[in-house]
Amino acid sequence: MANIKLRNYANGKDALFETPGKLDVPEFEKMGKKDTENWSRTPTVNLSSWKVSHDLSNYDMQDIDFDTLTQFSDEKFYPNGWNEKDEILEMGKDPGLGIRRLHEKGIDGTGMSMAIIDQPLSDHQEYHDNLVHYEEIGFEKAPERGQMHASAVSSIAVGKNCGVAPKAKLYYFATNTRKNKDGKEIRTADYRVQALERILKINETLSDKEKIQVVSVSAGWMGQENTEKSEEWRQVLQKAKEAGLFVLTTASRKEYEYGLGFLGMGKKVNSDPNDINSYSACPYNLPESFISQKNIFVPMDHRTTASPTGNNDYFHLADGGFSWATPWLAANFLLARQVNSKITPEHFWDVALKTGVFSEKVQGTVIQPLKLIDTLQKERVCHSMKSIMIQGQQRAIEKEEKQKNILKLTKGKQNAK
Repeated sequence: MANIKLRNYANGKDALFETPGKLDVPEFEKMGKKDTENWSRTPTVNLSSWKVSHDLSNYDMQDIDFDTLTQFSDEKFYPNGWNEKDEILEMGKDPGLGIRRLHEKGIDGTGMSMAIIDQPLSDHQEYHDNLVHYEEIGFEKAPERGQMHASAVSSIAVGKNCGVAPKAKLYYFATNTRKNKDGKEIRTADYRVQALERILKINETLSDKEKIQVVSVSAGWMGQENTEKSEEWRQVLQKAKEAGLFVLTTASRKEYEYGLGFLGMGKKVNSDPNDINSYSACPYNLPESFISQKNIFVPMDHRTTASPTGNNDYFHLADGGFSWATPWLAANFLLARQVNSKITPEHFWDVALKTGVFSEKVQGTVIQPLKLIDTLQKERVCHSMKSIMIQGQQRAIEKEEKQKNILKLTKGKQNAK
């Protein structure tokens, strides 16, 4: 990460979530809880970077967000399971479902590149050595501090402890999502369109081996009709498809993107992330349009990620959301490209569904990275053997034709005599 200027570290709670510094129980609980109309489980409470001096003993760690800065003024205020926080924090770094076993086999993103389009980023030991490009687009005034979302998605994708592809190169684009138009602030896809255009331009300068293979965007509103520049987003997305660049967003199930669906899974705190029985159904009340037999289910909840508060700080989020599922799955696609450079998003989905395991608890097909990669490796070997056989057959035909021509020439000379 030579000569790359990133944002400053966040200063605790105010920089992370911009909430009042004074903590009282009623306001704290209101601030920390999710919208229960869209949520099918107990709402979570965010304790990240707080020094807590209120009784939370009625809460359970299943529903607690915290980070390495979280403190309590008295242990009698601890939520149930707080004494296991170090174990929870460490276990949450594991990408899960056997990913680290792939790393042991050298399938870790070595020689591969991916990009992320998200919020301003601060440095962290998780991805410091992976970052080869950082660019900010659409900010009139440069943001002072890195954001939680940015550190999280980066470490989930390529983090050396938290990441799916810890040896991959990372190209990062921080974009504004708002602009002032006719005196009003509106949401716009303009700067994310520009970011994707930049990625395509960069790829034109790289060799096939060095090209960015996949882009992770933990948002899905860019192509919606009520978003400014939504048509431009759809157009640049089509350009990326034609260039062989996979752009995975939280709206990839939409037909104007790829028509490929995925959902995140719930998870029991402090349970083995490599055990499929640790996972449960997606904890959202989802509309019917989200439910499909073609959904891949991937880890989402109770993940530990890099925190923007310091180079060695970590953040554990009980509810990861689709924002966490997207870089996890995008980095899996990168591993697939590492073993089979010709894999397409559609074929990746097909193989993931065929090799996945249906779980009653999850109510869907859970991706199995080990089986997925093994199948893709075998396909590559079969394809190579088939190519060798075809080449051998072609050489045999050419040799036979050559011998026939020599024979004809010899007979012609004999007849001439």
